[in-house]
Amino acid sequence: MPVAFPFPLVRKVPSLLGIALTLGLCACSSSLPSVRIAKERLPQGGRPKILNGELAAALAVAESGASDGKGSLAAYNKAVEDFVFSLQRRVSPKDWNKPVVVANKHGRSWEVRFDDQPEARQGMPEWSPGYFDRILPASSFDLKCYHHRVHGDGVGVPVVMAYEDIEHLRKARSFRPGNGLYVPGTVVLDFGKPIPATGAVPVRMKIVNTFEHRDTKLRGSKTALAYDITSAVEMNLANSYIMKSGLAGLLNPGKRATDFGLFAIGAYDPKKIPVLFVHGLGSDTRIWKNAINELYADPHLNSHYQPLLFLYPTGGNVPASALRLRDSLKKYRDKWDPDHNDPGFKRMVLVGHSMGGLLSRMQAIDSGNDISNAFFSCPVSEVPWITASYRTQLGRALVFKREPFVDRVIFVAVPHRGSDIADWAIVRLAIRLISLPLDATEFVAKALLEDQNKLNPMLLKYNLLGFRSVDMLSPEHPFVQAIEKRPIKVPFHSIIGDRGKGNSPNSSDGAVPYWSSHLEKATSEKIVPYGHSCTDKPETVEEIVRILHEHLRAK
Repeated sequence: MPVAFPFPLVRKVPSLLGIALTLGLCACSSSLPSVRIAKERLPQGGRPKILNGELAAALAVAESGASDGKGSLAAYNKAVEDFVFSLQRRVSPKDWNKPVVVANKHGRSWEVRFDDQPEARQGMPEWSPGYFDRILPASSFDLKCYHHRVHGDGVGVPVVMAYEDIEHLRKARSFRPGNGLYVPGTVVLDFGKPIPATGAVPVRMKIVNTFEHRDTKLRGSKTALAYDITSAVEMNLANSYIMKSGLAGLLNPGKRATDFGLFAIGAYDPKKIPVLFVHGLGSDTRIWKNAINELYADPHLNSHYQPLLFLYPTGGNVPASALRLRDSLKKYRDKWDPDHNDPGFKRMVLVGHSMGGLLSRMQAIDSGNDISNAFFSCPVSEVPWITASYRTQLGRALVFKREPFVDRVIFVAVPHRGSDIADWAIVRLAIRLISLPLDATEFVAKALLEDQNKLNPMLLKYNLLGFRSVDMLSPEHPFVQAIEKRPIKVPFHSIIGDRGKGNSPNSSDGAVPYWSSHLEKATSEKIVPYGHSCTDKPETVEEIVRILHEHLRAK
């Protein structure tokens, strides 16, 4: 049973929130749209017939616009949008895998067909709507904090396809956190000639995968599509699940254990290089929205890179989070690159902000014994009071080899040597609100009660032996002193904030001083005129883009 520790639990939530905001919590979120969806499923078999004037009128206008050419493009697109979202209110997208007949009271009818693949196929030109739970109109996203919107004009209605069957998704992809999958598409209606037997006009609804394809064939002719990528980026990075994870993951990492995981936005491509973005303390994936948006905006980068994101509760200890990242990467690779031969995967780039940079660094170093020695005065295997299961986990977290597929790292405002903020008295008091996971709490209790001689004595100056993440950011914590000894085995770059003061090397980003962020052997170092939360600023994003181009040129 966990031991109750005799320290006062002073509820300084505003103080802790202020610390999280200083260290990188992103509060910029857009308004996400909501839609009405039919709850009842259609009966199996046959061709369901819907007698509905609204649906029929939309099809009639779209059919007329498709026949009249470019002069009716606006009318055609509006009619397609009206039809898609009116149909969704009456027929769940789960049933958009078999023909549906729409008729008006005058006897005119249309037979609408869909792509009917049972699963969304990786990288195919068209999404199968029956795989998704709902469809959101891209035009209704109120996007904020983006430098610009990645979109284009043309035929069709840009949408975001939402797959939110989390149980099924995680069963197939155990490395994921419990968030949904959101992909961009463009809906078009392709009309044929009436079927003699029924008189119905055949209509083929296509939902084109606009991550990869920006045109399609309508009536046999190649046609440029309207598209909107930024709405899908926003839905992936700022949905309700993500927004609940930041501060909650800092305060109670044990209860947010399912928030651990790696997820992509687009389909895996064996030829593309994964770029993994890792957020920092008290933060979440929203901080990367502009960097990822620009990656999709640049045709050259979009054709060579695929973004990944790692979500994790940031209150737990750093080595354990780094281990979960390492395990998630291996599971992701085993799923999509089981033979470990894909050329893109071997050139992975990691981009880490603040504490996320430490997690990234730990994928590019060999630990030696230094990190284990930061916590113990003997090998973990010789500590008698650690349970067998926790001994295995702890040993893997403290002793490890670098990941051979990690080929470059970009550090953004990273406290390689810690931050003095972690030693402030009010911070030391506030972080006592962080509840460690049960296994870590039991470990600390046994360490304090049974044999402290097996511990690095420096840990005894910290509450709960310095096992919270914020404690490990103290410049005097043996953990940051240990990783400083381990050389980074791949090219790496530093992006450092100076709040616009231009006073480096005596500068600070408000949370991390230059002496902590600066690495002597960095391939490049960029000073940006912002504070610690600089990930979404234009100069930071431009530098990440520049480095990604440089990575493509490197052999």
